[in-house]
Amino acid sequence: MAFKKFLQPSAMQGNLLKFTMARGAISGFFSVDNVRVGDLLVKDQFDGILGLGFREISAGDAVPVWYNMVEQGLVKEEVFSFWLNRNADEEEGGEIVFGGDDPNHYRGKHMNVSVTKKGFLDILSYHS
Repeated sequence: MAFKKFLQPSAMQGNLLKFTMARGAISGFFSVDNVRVGDLLVKDQFDGILGLGFREISAGDAVPVWYNMVEQGLVKEEVFSFWLNRNADEEEGGEIVFGGDDPNHYRGKHMNVSVTKKGFLDILSYHS
């Protein structure tokens, strides 16, 4: 799924949510809606700010969209992957795949690494 088709909520309503992150403040509407992410329809999702972090750090105890994708059986595997295009001149800047990966964007095998701390996506770096 390309980034430009990423999030399409059907309604914007509810309370304004504001919080500060490491690099500044963020705000949006905190409400429940059905949220379309690419071809997936995530039901009863808190929308406004699409977070992929852990539930332990979510604002207002909102369930992050990834957890609802898994719980609603919308993904094949409990994995999401990113591809970021290094060529800034190309139209497609990157891709996120929920439920797997896109083998068109890598060669060889993936190496799984453990998340070292539930919070932000902290991982140990491995060099082969």
